[in-house]
Amino acid sequence: MRNLCRFFLVFSTSLLTAVDAQSRFTRFELPLNVSVEIPENWWLLTGDINTTIQAAGEAATKLANIPIPKGNTVNLLRANSMPRTTYASIAINVNDSDIAPSEVRALSKSDFKEFERYMAETMKKVLPMQNLEFLESMGLESRIISGHVALVFNYRRSGPQGPVIVSTTRLFFGDKELSFNLAHRESEAPLWGVIVEYIKQSIKVSGNNMFQTKTGETDFTVYRDAKYAFSFHYPRSWAPVESTLKITRFKAVSEAGNGAEDVSINAVEDVNAKGLTPWEHIAFISKNPRLLLSEMRKSIPSAQLVSHGRAKLSNQDAFYIIVDFNYEAAGYLLEYRMIQYQTGRDGVFYTITMRAPRSEWKENVVIFKNLAARFILHPAGLKHKADKQD
Repeated sequence: MRNLCRFFLVFSTSLLTAVDAQSRFTRFELPLNVSVEIPENWWLLTGDINTTIQAAGEAATKLANIPIPKGNTVNLLRANSMPRTTYASIAINVNDSDIAPSEVRALSKSDFKEFERYMAETMKKVLPMQNLEFLESMGLESRIISGHVALVFNYRRSGPQGPVIVSTTRLFFGDKELSFNLAHRESEAPLWGVIVEYIKQSIKVSGNNMFQTKTGETDFTVYRDAKYAFSFHYPRSWAPVESTLKITRFKAVSEAGNGAEDVSINAVEDVNAKGLTPWEHIAFISKNPRLLLSEMRKSIPSAQLVSHGRAKLSNQDAFYIIVDFNYEAAGYLLEYRMIQYQTGRDGVFYTITMRAPRSEWKENVVIFKNLAARFILHPAGLKHKADKQD
């Protein structure tokens, strides 16, 4: 838990592009496939100025007896608002992390409270070394950014011209950790509040999400199920995990088990459906999708129907449904979307479910269709090595 409570600083280079011809914002394309939009007239801090700021932050941390993170910490971007009579700022840093994203996802409500207290105590020690005062915590929340879990700590501190509101976002992916520090003068909130929130929403981490692998077969591994005669090819970067449902034959989570996306395959036998064609297996539910939605709401009360229709799965008739839902974890609300494919053969109903953060749906939907195409039903009676024993 204590490893979660750390601080960041330091410098590098970036590329920038105009968001569009009419925009007042510029998108910066940074190392590690990080991008962010900031007002085009903001003042970029580089060279000696940035180094001085970094040195001051490091000195304050040392004087407060707070350990400096091990490994390299690099500043990707630092900028201040214009005109210079105003005050808003952004700093983006990256450093090596020994904290797994799964550890962050597993935080309980009590862990959240402890972490918020720790961050507040840290700020109370560090800020006075910079002749500033920690005023109050404004809460800790979690966000999903580009499919990665992030912690956001908000607080008020003093400033030369009045209180300053600070928002520090820590995003965890693989063995790296990004920090996005946004601040603005409280008295200028009517000016900067909306802009700062827009900057937060513009943060993207592309290419580091669940599916960086090529679509070539060598980038996939396979799960085979002898009992229900199917196989499923999935990315090597995804990790199989145990499911709490007995009917689940296979489940995997992106980013070696630490990601925000998952896939599961269920198989259910029904002796009354023996001898039916694939279409006959799913005909009723495809004509009555709201009945399926009602069943979903027994375990997911927030489920909302987005779309549904006919599809193909393993080259046979299937039905799909897309549903939005929310769920609470560690005291915060996560917004998700899932697509579910259903088909059947000889008295067995197969269901493939794939889920992702709603904000990342567009970049995941193509991936999910690709995965659905890798579900293969084998001829009845075909013998092969099973990955799951019964």
